Amino acid sequence: DVEGITITQGPSALLMADGGTVRLQGGAAIVGGTLDTANNGAIVNNNGANTLTDVTNLGSFNIFSGTTTAVTGTTLTNNGTVTVNSNRSGVPTALRFDSDATLGGTGTVVLNRDWHEDQAQLNTGAGFTLTHAVGHTVRGRGQINARLINDGTIASDLSDLTGQTLVLRTNAKTNNGLMQATGGAYLYIVGITLTQGP
Repeated sequence: DVEGITITQGPSALLMADGGTVRLQGGAAIVGGTLDTANNGAIVNNNGANTLTDVTNLGSFNIFSGTTTAVTGTTLTNNGTVTVNSNRSGVPTALRFDSDATLGGTGTVVLNRDWHEDQAQLNTGAGFTLTHAVGHTVRGRGQINARLINDGTIASDLSDLTGQTLVLRTNAKTNNGLMQATGGAYLYIVGITLTQGP
């Protein structure tokens, strides 16, 4: 357990869950370095609001239902999988960017709501903009409330529930990449300005 403390990692430092679980809770913060998992291990945002600052994720990072992972600094490099509401329970859960930042890498953020769309959210704090970089994917079902510049892929899928699947709402968004609905899923764009790039 990393509970209520800040761990500052050097550029080559690695926090690893190898066949076990590393739990962030009680206002924990990880600054810099790399997170990774192996042998079915997991790093989880276990309870409360915890913070990642300029971190690289290579493995499985799970945001448990009812919690928030706040991202500060300029970059979250995700070459693994970040799952929002990984235990798929019916409580609002979020990945929130609290600075102007880039979500990059070759990995995937999975929005994994249970029933209502707010159970898996990708958000930005007030006044901040998230740039979703080329080569990265956000997919699944939930809400994208972030003020967003999309240069990557946003995919509505996991359509085993009826009704809306992935909903773009709340803040203006610019799409320079790909937004799509696949496999019978729905992509809803509600009450916002969506600007399509060239």
